[in-house]
This record gives sequence, C-alpha cells and structure tokens, in this order.
Amino acid sequence: MTTGDIAETYTCLICRDIGQLHPRLPNGKVDYSRVIPCICRSEAYRIERAAQLLQVCSLPFGTESKTFQTFRCGNQLQLIEAYNIALALAQETDGVRWVTLIAKVGRGKTHLALAVCHEWLRRGKPARYAFVPLLLKDLRDGFDRDDEGSYSKQLDFYCNVPLLVLDDLGVENPTKWAQEQLQTIVHYRGINGLPLMVTTNHGLDDLVGDAEHRIGSRLRRETWCRVIAIEAGEYHASSIPPRGSV
Repeated sequence: MTTGDIAETYTCLICRDIGQLHPRLPNGKVDYSRVIPCICRSEAYRIERAAQLLQVCSLPFGTESKTFQTFRCGNQLQLIEAYNIALALAQETDGVRWVTLIAKVGRGKTHLALAVCHEWLRRGKPARYAFVPLLLKDLRDGFDRDDEGSYSKQLDFYCNVPLLVLDDLGVENPTKWAQEQLQTIVHYRGINGLPLMVTTNHGLDDLVGDAEHRIGSRLRRETWCRVIAIEAGEYHASSIPPRGSV
C-alpha cells in the first residue's frame, strides 16, 4: 500500500483512527506499557470532560453568565474585597481555601459563588454547587436508593468533591438531622483542608441550632478561612466591572 493509499484510508496517520497510541520514551523507544490519547482526539476528550464536569456541578438553570467577568463591583469596597477573595479561591492562590460571604438577599453573594464554580470548571477541575435545602432533600431521598444516589454515596461525594459551594446556609429547616449532616460535611472538609465556599444571610454567631453554631466557628477557625460581610446596597448584575480594577 502506498503512502497515498494510507492517507485516503485513515483520517489520522498518527494513530490510524484508533484514537490512542503508545507514547515514546525519552530515548525514542516506544513505551508499550502505556497508551495515551492521540492528538486527533484531544479536543473531543476536552469537550466530553467539560460536559461531564458541568453535569456534576449542577449549576442552576440560566446561570451561564454568572462569572467573574460579569460581576459588578463599582466603587463599593466590600464588593471589591469579596470579589478578590472569591477569585483567590477560584484560582487557588493566596492560601485561601474557605470563603464565607454573609449578606442580605440580592447583594451578589450567589453570583460570586457561581463564578467560583465556573472558574473551577474552566480549569478542568470538579466542583459542586448545592442550594442547602436541596442538598438535604437529596440526602434524605437517598435512604430509599441503593445506586449512586444513595445516602452514603451522596454524603461521601459532598465530603470529598474537590470544591463544594453551599449556597444559602441557614435557610434550611433546622432539624437535628439536618444540622448533623451539614456539620459532618463541613467538619470533614475542614480536617482535610478541602476547598469550600459558603453563602448565608445570617451572621456566623446567629445561625440557628447548636450544630450550626459549631459550623459558624469552624468557618472562621483556620488561617486559610476568609469571612466577608457585605453590607453594600442591593446588587445589580447588568453592568460589567472595569477590567483590572478588582
């Protein structure tokens, strides 16, 4: 078979359309003990991986635009501080591993939480957004399941996912069971130093229930914890902040 015949037979001459190949060692010899994706499939793998990460993250419908690029700070210093701290968590810089944003409704804290998720996904890293009452509902419903949605597997996932965002902590029904679940997740992530972002309408000393009081203590206990109280006016996301200002 001539070279021209091969070119007509295969779309990729490197892997001959298999999609993977044996890599070469530094000495030029083929390493038959491993296979790697061929360059012809790398974009397809990237797209598939991005879709999988997006599905796992469970972002709310219609929040594609909730990114750092569309967050409006204006000249409000508390929003600028919250933006910078959230960005540090998103990019894993400045030693920031836990961020808690405290603010009334409509102050932009959920936008920043979603922006952190989007940045982790952009970097190809797993993240999970969770509205706290729905997280607890999923755990409770898991008692009747024995698949990936079972209680034990979901709890393990929330404890170990590389980034967890708990949105609206404190609005859940403060039953003893609910508080135990949240305390378990937060405590586990704390002792293992796993990134966590929390938004709440309550001060950390005002969370309902003894278990939540312990959660409030843990959210600010370590040197890598950052707690920002946003007392700025109502947030409007229609404008884009000046580049490089925050």
